Amino acid sequence: MLNRKVSPSRKLIDSSFVWKKDDGYYAVIDIMSRVDSAVLTTVAFNLYGNYPEFSISELKRYLRLRKLPDPNGYSLVDEKRSCYDNVESIVYVRALTKKRWERKEYNKVKIKNLVLENASFREKVKSLRNLEVSCSCPRAEYQSICRPAYYQRRIFKDPRTYKDIPGSFINSVFCKHACIALDWLTLFYGTASFEYFGPSPHVIEASKIVIKDFLRFKPRYPDYKLNNLYLAELKRNSINLHEPLLKYIW
Repeated sequence: MLNRKVSPSRKLIDSSFVWKKDDGYYAVIDIMSRVDSAVLTTVAFNLYGNYPEFSISELKRYLRLRKLPDPNGYSLVDEKRSCYDNVESIVYVRALTKKRWERKEYNKVKIKNLVLENASFREKVKSLRNLEVSCSCPRAEYQSICRPAYYQRRIFKDPRTYKDIPGSFINSVFCKHACIALDWLTLFYGTASFEYFGPSPHVIEASKIVIKDFLRFKPRYPDYKLNNLYLAELKRNSINLHEPLLKYIW
């Protein structure tokens, strides 16, 4: 029997939080992407008051340890080309890899079915359950042809197998760029935060544990291992990073 090599995209999905949407497809988000995007948004838009425990240099050091750029003084979002209208949006988020950042390249994040923060709870539930997010970055493209693991699909009582059509594919990947786009839309257009974007107080409190740990120990593991590591660490601190989303998903 041949051994199947598990791809990085597959490993990342297996260590991520997924939910089934009303269209039968899935959305995926992971701990490290959400924490990284929250710190990037904080530094880019001078929201340091969200992290009084850390100095500016410490937050920037966290980004360096994560091999992410310092967005202070740079256009993390191309605001001239980005927009939100009714329930759809296009946001151009600067690429975060070193070479593409230096070349000033941007990824296009497309978002559909996003309501405003002043919408009713029922409308927000409908929005998140139908939110379609796509990014032009390689990670999002690769993950969009993957399906959640069996144990993840079982949570939502999804009986489909890998051979069934339509398949249980992931069509909304909340990569770092997508999270930054949603943070930006919440901050400057008043879109629904779902108590999770903006950045949210809940995410900030959870991310402080990750930041403090990184500054102290400088862990050097791939993101899928870090996701599992901090899932356990946050649980020990009685925190579920993705908890705000649950009330809208269920």
